[in-house]
Amino acid sequence: MHDSIGAESTTRNLRGVRRDGLAEIDASVVRAAQRRDHVAFALIVNAYQERLNALVYHIVQDRGATQDVVQDALLRAYRALPQFRGESALGTWLYRIAYTAAMDHLRRQGRRPELICEDPLPFDAAAVCDDHAEHAGLRDAIAQALTALPVDQRLTLLLVDREDLTYRQVATIMNASPGTVCSRLQRARGKLRAALREQGVGAWRERGNEEVLP
Repeated sequence: MHDSIGAESTTRNLRGVRRDGLAEIDASVVRAAQRRDHVAFALIVNAYQERLNALVYHIVQDRGATQDVVQDALLRAYRALPQFRGESALGTWLYRIAYTAAMDHLRRQGRRPELICEDPLPFDAAAVCDDHAEHAGLRDAIAQALTALPVDQRLTLLLVDREDLTYRQVATIMNASPGTVCSRLQRARGKLRAALREQGVGAWRERGNEEVLP
């Protein structure tokens, strides 16, 4: 009989959110979920589902489809979890599955990915603008500037600057090299700065998530 985590131990086993934006799940929860403990898997779902929803929604652009794709991704994750070896973070592994499920959905629909930015502000308010009264205008300006970015650059920017993932995590999710992620991010940030300057917005700055690649 497999171990049961139990609702009373949720706080102990779900430790919160790390600096990289991914929830931290105790290894005992992962091991229990790998043994098909449904309560343990529910803890994992609760920790990551909101972020998976956001990622998929930015790709498929449809709320109903988002729910279907995320459920498909979670089913894939449940089936594959016994083979998870921890070579990447659990959150990165789940993001990759969700990204693949979303792209598979678009291929079945004969569609190309066009990211949207309904909630486009990818940065902490304090780091974006010194005048809180200007947030609404800044949000609109960022949404317009993000819309003009190529899809790969836009998703990279959102994953790094909003989700606070590392280059290597984004590389795993998007099946690219860390160097490619770095290049896409720098191009996206440069285009975003230029677009915002053209709109008279000069207070924007990205998160301090700079990495030195080997």
